[in-house]
Amino acid sequence: MRAVMPLKSSEALRALRLWRAPASSLRRQLWLLWLFIILLCAFMTVIMVDLYRSGSAVQLEAGRRITRATCESIRTLYASNVTQRGSSSQDSDLLTVLVSAALADATGIEGGIWDHERGFIAYAFPTHEGATTKLDVPAAETPWIVEQVKKSLSAGTVSEEIRQGTRDALILVACPLPAQPSDRVAWTMTRVRTATAEAFDRLTWGFGLLLGFVLISGGWLALAMSRWSQGISQLEQSLRDHPVDRLPPLDRCGHDDINRIIDALNAFAQRLALARDEAAALGKKLAHAERLAALGRIAAGVAHEIRNPIAAMRLKAENALAHSPERQRDALGVMLQQIDRLNDLCESLLSLARPLRLDVRRVAATDWLEERLRAFKERANANGVLLQATSDVTDASFDAVQLGRALDNVIINALQHTPSGGQIAISMTRIDNALRIVVADTGSGVPSTVRDSLFEPFASGRPDGTGLGLAIAREITEAHGGSIRAVPSVSSGATFEISLPWHAS
Repeated sequence: MRAVMPLKSSEALRALRLWRAPASSLRRQLWLLWLFIILLCAFMTVIMVDLYRSGSAVQLEAGRRITRATCESIRTLYASNVTQRGSSSQDSDLLTVLVSAALADATGIEGGIWDHERGFIAYAFPTHEGATTKLDVPAAETPWIVEQVKKSLSAGTVSEEIRQGTRDALILVACPLPAQPSDRVAWTMTRVRTATAEAFDRLTWGFGLLLGFVLISGGWLALAMSRWSQGISQLEQSLRDHPVDRLPPLDRCGHDDINRIIDALNAFAQRLALARDEAAALGKKLAHAERLAALGRIAAGVAHEIRNPIAAMRLKAENALAHSPERQRDALGVMLQQIDRLNDLCESLLSLARPLRLDVRRVAATDWLEERLRAFKERANANGVLLQATSDVTDASFDAVQLGRALDNVIINALQHTPSGGQIAISMTRIDNALRIVVADTGSGVPSTVRDSLFEPFASGRPDGTGLGLAIAREITEAHGGSIRAVPSVSSGATFEISLPWHAS
């Protein structure tokens, strides 16, 4: 019992074949590799964008914007809660609450309000990550903050400054507050970890170089594939446009691998040309040998066919010399019959030897076939053979005389092999672009001894046959561009088919 493959296994094999199909050629494999490089470039671009966003320049810019925004937020809250409501300017607790509210959502940003007379009057760092709440202005940065707020107060505009350190950078923004008193400044400060950002910068540069290398590699691969594909296309065009028997030397295309193929093809073309020349020479020798062999067979057949009548005439002549004049008259009659036989043999041989000149015309095919039938009707009746013909072709183009000779020979051959009580059926039809004439008899059929050489001269299954009739029929049909052959018969007997190309009127 044959083992049945599980469904999942068959589906897996099918999927494997579908996966291997696109990679079946080198060109497809290279295109897949190039597509993989493009996808890799896209992936690396996304990574570089993320790394750039984590870089020092971007981090500093983001810190500067958020620091300035929180300073502006303090100034806005101060204007709406202190100036408009008329709160006491001495209420530091209110100002501290106001600063805390402005910085509540600003992670890592501290700030306060500085007064020209009293100094720092409010400070807050609500997002400080220490264990306790940070309440005092950082002592190390106090001089810098004082310097910056004074600069902003004297200029009357927002002042920004960034100080770079080895591991981090400080961003300080000072904003003059509106209304009275006019000598107050809000300030905000944040710290950006530049050590980590610089690492991201270096990593970004590394990925940038790698991306550039990948892009250059992809471009080089695309160029190489284009040159290789053009070379293959030129090679295909050269091989497709030239016949095989006259393949010219192929030009090198500049690609080493394709040039190796072209050199191999050129060498093969040279060997093929030499082999073709040798085959042509051997063909000529073989044709000469076949002609000599055919002449030998014909000479042997002619000698055999001539020897029998000559022997019969010699015997009759010797008998006539020894008998009365009445017997001599009979002998002369037999000798004349043998002479006629020799004359028919010579005519047949001459028919094979002389070139055929066809006079192809439009012929009323039905009338032509009935004429051929009438020529053998009397002989068929004398032999007790039913001879009949059918045709569905009204007219066709061929040489009526020469094709009539060919069909006559086939009918004579059928009459010679069909016993009394048999029948011979002739049909003429058009099938596609061919004119078919079929002669089928119910005789003894084609002997196996002559089946392979049926249309050769002097190949006959009868002792008194010359075998020239079918040979002449073959010459005439081939002169028309057609063929004649013995086809398998559905019943006893032989069936011959003449096929001619159909000519339009």
